[in-house]
Amino acid sequence: MPGHAVGLVASGRVLRLAIGVVRHVRPSWLQALLALDGPVYSSEE
Repeated sequence: MPGHAVGLVASGRVLRLAIGVVRHVRPSWLQALLALDGPVYSSEE
């Protein structure tokens, strides 16, 4: 289904944008939350 693939790509772009915003702003409490959330974020850097 092309529609489903487009949705996946769109959500991936939104996720990357959100991560980019988080990395740009970097509030300490949010950084701590992401660190607790899992090793996925730290392994990406």
